[in-house]
Amino acid sequence: MRAGVQPFRTRGKRQFNSPVGDPRDARGLTAAMRRFIDYRTMIGSTESGLWSMERYLRDFIVWADARAVTHPEHVTQAVLERYQRWLHHYRKKDGAPLSVASRRSKITPLKSFFKWLTKTGQIPANPASEIELPKAIRRLPRHVLSVDETERVLALADTASLIGLRDRAMMEAVCDRYAENGNRQAGNR
Repeated sequence: MRAGVQPFRTRGKRQFNSPVGDPRDARGLTAAMRRFIDYRTMIGSTESGLWSMERYLRDFIVWADARAVTHPEHVTQAVLERYQRWLHHYRKKDGAPLSVASRRSKITPLKSFFKWLTKTGQIPANPASEIELPKAIRRLPRHVLSVDETERVLALADTASLIGLRDRAMMEAVCDRYAENGNRQAGNR
Protein backbone atom coordinates (compact mmCIF):
# COMPACT_ATOMS: atom_id res chain seq x y z
CA MET A 1 0.00 0.00 0.00
CA ARG A 2 2.88 2.36 0.68
CA ALA A 3 4.47 2.02 -2.78
CA GLY A 4 5.03 5.44 -4.30
CA VAL A 5 4.01 7.27 -1.17
CA GLN A 6 7.40 7.94 0.41
CA PRO A 7 7.96 11.69 0.25
CA PHE A 8 11.17 13.65 0.24
CA ARG A 9 11.69 17.37 0.71
CA THR A 10 13.02 19.83 -1.84
CA ARG A 11 13.10 23.51 -0.95
CA GLY A 12 10.48 23.11 1.76
CA LYS A 13 7.95 21.28 -0.41
CA ARG A 14 7.15 17.62 0.02
CA GLN A 15 7.21 15.57 -3.14
CA PHE A 16 6.78 11.92 -3.97
CA ASN A 17 9.87 10.09 -5.16
CA SER A 18 8.38 7.32 -7.27
CA PRO A 19 5.72 7.29 -9.97
CA VAL A 20 2.48 5.35 -9.70
CA GLY A 21 0.46 3.94 -12.57
CA ASP A 22 1.76 4.77 -16.03
CA PRO A 23 2.95 8.39 -15.99
CA ARG A 24 3.32 8.34 -19.81
CA ASP A 25 -0.37 7.58 -20.37
CA ALA A 26 -2.05 10.98 -20.83
CA ARG A 27 -5.50 9.43 -20.27
CA GLY A 28 -4.56 7.24 -17.30
CA LEU A 29 -5.35 7.66 -13.63
CA THR A 30 -1.96 9.22 -12.88
CA ALA A 31 -2.35 11.95 -15.51
CA ALA A 32 -5.91 12.63 -14.33
CA MET A 33 -4.63 12.88 -10.75
CA ARG A 34 -1.97 15.40 -11.85
CA ARG A 35 -4.65 17.54 -13.56
CA PHE A 36 -6.85 17.32 -10.47
CA ILE A 37 -4.00 18.35 -8.14
CA ASP A 38 -3.20 21.27 -10.50
CA TYR A 39 -6.87 22.31 -10.35
CA ARG A 40 -6.91 22.09 -6.55
CA THR A 41 -3.71 24.18 -6.46
CA MET A 42 -5.39 26.78 -8.68
CA ILE A 43 -8.44 27.09 -6.41
CA GLY A 44 -6.24 27.58 -3.36
CA SER A 45 -5.96 24.28 -1.50
CA THR A 46 -3.24 24.30 1.13
CA GLU A 47 0.09 22.57 0.55
CA SER A 48 -0.59 20.04 3.30
CA GLY A 49 -4.10 19.41 1.94
CA LEU A 50 -2.72 18.86 -1.56
CA TRP A 51 -0.04 16.54 -0.26
CA SER A 52 -2.58 14.43 1.68
CA MET A 53 -4.93 14.36 -1.29
CA GLU A 54 -2.18 13.21 -3.64
CA ARG A 55 -0.94 10.65 -1.13
CA TYR A 56 -4.34 8.99 -0.84
CA LEU A 57 -5.02 9.17 -4.57
CA ARG A 58 -1.63 7.56 -5.20
CA ASP A 59 -2.53 4.78 -2.75
CA PHE A 60 -5.70 4.13 -4.74
CA ILE A 61 -3.85 4.22 -8.09
CA VAL A 62 -1.33 1.63 -6.83
CA TRP A 63 -4.20 -0.58 -5.65
CA ALA A 64 -6.17 -0.10 -8.90
CA ASP A 65 -3.13 -0.65 -11.12
CA ALA A 66 -2.52 -4.03 -9.45
CA ARG A 67 -6.06 -4.95 -10.57
CA ALA A 68 -5.64 -3.66 -14.16
CA VAL A 69 -7.82 -0.61 -13.52
CA THR A 70 -5.67 2.02 -15.20
CA HIS A 71 -8.02 4.69 -16.55
CA PRO A 72 -10.70 6.83 -14.86
CA GLU A 73 -13.43 5.40 -17.09
CA HIS A 74 -12.54 1.88 -15.86
CA VAL A 75 -13.40 2.84 -12.28
CA THR A 76 -16.94 1.84 -11.35
CA GLN A 77 -18.90 2.01 -8.15
CA ALA A 78 -18.17 -1.70 -7.68
CA VAL A 79 -14.41 -1.05 -7.97
CA LEU A 80 -14.61 1.70 -5.35
CA GLU A 81 -16.68 -0.50 -3.03
CA ARG A 82 -14.07 -3.24 -3.44
CA TYR A 83 -11.35 -0.74 -2.54
CA GLN A 84 -13.35 0.34 0.50
CA ARG A 85 -13.68 -3.31 1.59
CA TRP A 86 -9.95 -3.77 1.05
CA LEU A 87 -9.26 -0.76 3.29
CA HIS A 88 -11.58 -2.23 5.92
CA HIS A 89 -9.64 -5.52 5.95
CA TYR A 90 -6.16 -4.00 5.53
CA ARG A 91 -3.76 -4.44 8.44
CA LYS A 92 -0.87 -2.14 9.30
CA LYS A 93 2.61 -3.47 10.05
CA ASP A 94 1.67 -3.85 13.72
CA GLY A 95 -1.37 -5.96 12.78
CA ALA A 96 -3.89 -3.28 13.72
CA PRO A 97 -6.68 -2.34 11.30
CA LEU A 98 -6.94 1.13 9.82
CA SER A 99 -9.03 3.42 11.99
CA VAL A 100 -12.36 4.72 10.76
CA ALA A 101 -10.76 8.17 10.48
CA SER A 102 -7.95 6.78 8.29
CA ARG A 103 -10.41 5.02 6.01
CA ARG A 104 -12.50 8.19 5.72
CA SER A 105 -9.33 10.16 4.90
CA LYS A 106 -8.51 7.76 2.08
CA ILE A 107 -12.02 7.72 0.57
CA THR A 108 -12.82 11.45 0.76
CA PRO A 109 -10.25 12.55 -1.87
CA LEU A 110 -11.56 9.85 -4.22
CA LYS A 111 -15.06 11.28 -3.97
CA SER A 112 -13.71 14.76 -4.81
CA PHE A 113 -11.52 13.42 -7.62
CA PHE A 114 -14.31 11.56 -9.39
CA LYS A 115 -16.75 14.42 -8.86
CA TRP A 116 -14.25 16.73 -10.57
CA LEU A 117 -13.64 14.23 -13.42
CA THR A 118 -17.40 14.10 -14.01
CA LYS A 119 -17.85 17.87 -13.76
CA THR A 120 -15.09 18.46 -16.32
CA GLY A 121 -16.49 15.85 -18.72
CA GLN A 122 -13.55 13.46 -18.46
CA ILE A 123 -15.87 10.62 -17.41
CA PRO A 124 -19.60 10.34 -18.15
CA ALA A 125 -20.80 9.47 -14.62
CA ASN A 126 -19.43 9.75 -11.10
CA PRO A 127 -18.71 6.25 -9.75
CA ALA A 128 -18.13 7.67 -6.24
CA SER A 129 -21.43 9.53 -5.94
CA GLU A 130 -23.13 6.71 -4.03
CA ILE A 131 -20.11 5.63 -1.97
CA GLU A 132 -20.79 6.10 1.74
CA LEU A 133 -18.00 7.13 4.04
CA PRO A 134 -17.40 5.03 7.14
CA LYS A 135 -19.32 6.53 10.04
CA ALA A 136 -17.26 8.89 12.15
CA ILE A 137 -16.99 7.82 15.75
CA ARG A 138 -17.71 10.61 18.20
CA ARG A 139 -15.98 10.20 21.52
CA LEU A 140 -15.84 12.21 24.67
CA PRO A 141 -12.42 13.58 25.59
CA ARG A 142 -10.24 11.04 27.38
CA HIS A 143 -9.10 13.45 30.07
CA VAL A 144 -11.91 15.25 31.83
CA LEU A 145 -11.88 17.20 35.03
CA SER A 146 -12.91 15.47 38.23
CA VAL A 147 -15.78 16.92 40.27
CA ASP A 148 -13.27 18.57 42.65
CA GLU A 149 -11.27 20.06 39.77
CA THR A 150 -14.46 21.36 38.16
CA GLU A 151 -15.55 23.01 41.39
CA ARG A 152 -12.12 24.66 41.77
CA VAL A 153 -12.33 26.06 38.22
CA LEU A 154 -15.85 27.38 38.84
CA ALA A 155 -14.67 29.02 42.06
CA LEU A 156 -12.09 31.03 40.09
CA ALA A 157 -14.79 33.30 38.68
CA ASP A 158 -15.08 36.54 40.67
CA THR A 159 -18.83 36.57 41.34
CA ALA A 160 -18.54 40.02 42.96
CA SER A 161 -18.37 41.59 39.47
CA LEU A 162 -20.80 41.41 36.55
CA ILE A 163 -18.10 39.93 34.30
CA GLY A 164 -17.33 37.32 36.96
CA LEU A 165 -21.01 36.39 37.20
CA ARG A 166 -21.17 36.11 33.43
CA ASP A 167 -18.02 33.92 33.38
CA ARG A 168 -19.42 31.68 36.12
CA ALA A 169 -22.73 31.29 34.27
CA MET A 170 -20.93 30.42 31.03
CA MET A 171 -18.69 27.87 32.76
CA GLU A 172 -21.68 26.26 34.46
CA ALA A 173 -23.54 26.06 31.15
CA VAL A 174 -20.54 24.33 29.54
CA CYS A 175 -20.15 21.94 32.48
CA ASP A 176 -23.87 21.09 32.39
CA ARG A 177 -23.69 20.45 28.64
CA TYR A 178 -20.71 18.10 29.03
CA ALA A 179 -22.40 16.27 31.87
CA GLU A 180 -25.58 15.94 29.79
CA ASN A 181 -23.64 14.55 26.79
CA GLY A 182 -21.71 12.16 29.03
CA ASN A 183 -24.89 10.79 30.54
CA ARG A 184 -26.47 10.42 27.11
CA GLN A 185 -23.44 8.59 25.68
CA ALA A 186 -23.13 6.37 28.76
CA GLY A 187 -26.74 5.29 28.19
CA ASN A 188 -25.95 4.32 24.56
CA ARG A 189 -23.32 1.74 25.53
